[in-house]
Amino acid sequence: MPFAYSELYQPAAKFDAPGFPTIANLDGNGLLFEWEVTRSRTGEADTGMVSIYNLSPALSGQIQERASNTGLLELFTVTFSIGWQQQTAELITGDLWRVVPNLRPSATDVVTQLHIGDGLQNLRDAQMGLNVTSIAFSAFLLQAITAPINAGDIGGGGLGLKIRTADRAFIKQRVTSLNLQKLSNSPAFGSTKQAIDWLMATLGLEWRVQNGFFIPMQGGINNDPAIELSPNSGLIGYAKRDDGGITLTALAIPEVQPGLRIVVRDEKGLNVDAPLYRVDTVSFTGSTQGESIMAIEAERARLV
Repeated sequence: MPFAYSELYQPAAKFDAPGFPTIANLDGNGLLFEWEVTRSRTGEADTGMVSIYNLSPALSGQIQERASNTGLLELFTVTFSIGWQQQTAELITGDLWRVVPNLRPSATDVVTQLHIGDGLQNLRDAQMGLNVTSIAFSAFLLQAITAPINAGDIGGGGLGLKIRTADRAFIKQRVTSLNLQKLSNSPAFGSTKQAIDWLMATLGLEWRVQNGFFIPMQGGINNDPAIELSPNSGLIGYAKRDDGGITLTALAIPEVQPGLRIVVRDEKGLNVDAPLYRVDTVSFTGSTQGESIMAIEAERARLV
């Protein structure tokens, strides 16, 4: 586990944006942060809302101006991180697509509300600019994933996402195992996202975006190692579902994402029903003056 949750209970938060000073509360003594971030097992953008209390009007206005002056050729990518007592990990990196300043929840507080979409603009605006004629299947797919979205020729028109080395190798291995050498009988793609949806379905895979990275999944499971959730690692409670799945509440672990395999153990160290579960959705809510928790919906995972 990345943090000693049984010992560290002070939520920490940090907001980073290029060209601006880091805004952070790592020990409970800085500005008040509140957040809601939801991740789901789809190819759609994850979204988050971060509220910062009593940010200086000048800085709030500058961030709003910067966000309103971005477009397809220049995304305003920001990172929000959470953790415990001085230690933070990336929770969401994405486009700052909306800033709402000067909200007044009380007579003494002014709130700046930041709306973040993980790959929101990439998934919405990327248009096909890739030549599909006589190109290797894996080469086309990887170009569609990684090429910049503002290019309109061969090698461009992609989602502009990063992909981990292990995930790149996994896709290539899958293409080889299915003997998909060249693209053939492909439909006309109206957008890069539509192309990737079709290509990944052809491979029998799903995909999602996580902090600017393209994450492939097979059977809803990604390539990350399983983690354990127990009362010793922050598990607060669970409820078994009629369909064999499970609903979990735990202290927030930013690394938890859809497709991750989890082992759930009770206070006696015994597995709760299934040996492995697969995270379908996870929602993070918290405050630097309160709790920082995650709510997980998970399905039984097949053992392979």
